[in-house]
Formats: sequence, structure tokens, C-alpha cells
Amino acid sequence: MVTAYRYGSRVKVIDSAVSVHGRMMENSEQEEEQEEQEEEQEQERFRQSVQRARGKVEEYANCNDWQVFGTFTLSPDKWPRDDLPQFKRRLSQMIKDVKKKTGESLPYLLVPELHADGRAWHMHGLLVIPETELERITEAHVKTGPPSACGGDQGGDPIAGGGPVQSARMRVWVDQDGQRISRKQGIRVKQGRAVYRWPRYEKTFGYCLLEGVQSREGAAAYICKYLSKEAYSTSRAVERGKHLYLASRGLKGRERIAPEDVTAVLRGMSPGREYKYEYCTIRWYNNK
Repeated sequence: MVTAYRYGSRVKVIDSAVSVHGRMMENSEQEEEQEEQEEEQEQERFRQSVQRARGKVEEYANCNDWQVFGTFTLSPDKWPRDDLPQFKRRLSQMIKDVKKKTGESLPYLLVPELHADGRAWHMHGLLVIPETELERITEAHVKTGPPSACGGDQGGDPIAGGGPVQSARMRVWVDQDGQRISRKQGIRVKQGRAVYRWPRYEKTFGYCLLEGVQSREGAAAYICKYLSKEAYSTSRAVERGKHLYLASRGLKGRERIAPEDVTAVLRGMSPGREYKYEYCTIRWYNNK
């Protein structure tokens, strides 16, 4: 059986014709084992929960136009880094305040990530933020060179919390209001990429950095990686609260393509990536 969905300008085709019966048998076998082993039942429930969440994040990321991709961290002197529910509530209220003040919408799709220490949280997300809220970091704001040329050793990775960001050739950070960015971000500014600060967020929570979205497909793939089996510890911790992602109301979703129209729709598109799984094959198609 072939099912096709439109994700904005892309189309996702799911071909499960070969393995429908095999899948039903496999599920039946799993159900029998789950009756005997409660742990296996829990593992399966969790896997399905993450799979559903990943599917919705993929859908929203591909079906909507996004302005920036952001990383949002918590400074311990401003906000408790280990209290994700409180972080979610306050961030949601801040977004409502921005919408009320500006009169503009602020679509968002956010995925929490657990820090390597197993306690602290930060978020990654796609957003459309009113321009009056953002400050673009320009080349004039970025200093490069040895510590002595940049005002001392103030480097450091604000996300990982490690030591100074160093290079054999240069060290980069922003001198505007004492806010730092990594060498990688500094180079992107030098290349003319759109990189922003969000002062309102920084005042309440701590460090954040936003980059202009250049490819919707690339941004979607990047944010989906935080809801994968590789991100087990994060997903497991968030799943206890039943919310693996945060999405604003009104986001556009996928549209199912009528079976009789699939051939005609794909005729004007070029094949993209293909993923083969045990029970189905997924193919993406892009506009030519």
C-alpha cells in the first residue's frame, strides 16, 4: 500500500505494500510477549511515544515557514536549570507577552534536550519572532584574535559549559553588552549569515542564540535528531511529563494526497532521500 502526504513544498511517500502481513504478525507476537514481560511492554510504549512525537515535529517543521533556529539555555543565576516544567510555563508566558505587546503572532516549535550532566535542560527550536524583538549580530560586533586583543580570556562554550573556545588562529566572541558567541557562530557572522540575539530571553533565562533558517529541509532534519533513539536519555526524561515537544497553536500540518493523484503530483517533482525500514520504505520528493 502506498500513502503520500504533502509537507509544504515536499511530498513524503510511504510504501508498505510488501510488509503489511509481516507487520501484523510481528505485532501479534510482541503482544504475547508483552503479557509475560511488563518491561518489554513499557519499552514498546515508550518507543511508540517517541515515534509519534518525532512524526509531529517532522510534520510541523516541514509544513511551516520558519525564520530562525534557536538554542535556548538557562543560566543558573537566573533560572533553575533542572526544572523543565517551570521553564516551559515561564517561556510560554513570555511568548504570550511578546504577542500582546507587538500584536504579532510568534509561531514556535521547541524540543527540550537534557544536558550531558543528566540534570540541566536547554531547548532547540524553530520560531518566527517579531523583528523588533531581535538584535542582529553584525561583523562590527565581533572581535577576533588572541585574548589580549579581545579584552582577556572570556571564552567558553555557553551550551556545553566547557573551557575557552580556542583556535590556533583566532578566538571569537561578541563585545556588545558583554555577550559571547562561539567561534563557529562568529565565523558565520563574518560570512554574512544572519545571527541574532533575543535580549528579552537573555534577561529572564540566560544565553540564547538564533540563526536565520536557510533550508527548511535542513532545519527540519536537525531538530528531529533530538527525538530519536540516539537521544534516549532526553526523550526518556521528558516523556515522564508526556510532552516531548512544544508547538504553538495554528501550525500547518501535512495534507494527504488522494491515491489517484499521487502519480500526477510526483511527475513534477524530483526524488530526494530514501529510507528503508523493516516494514516500509519512505521516499521524499522535492520540487524541481
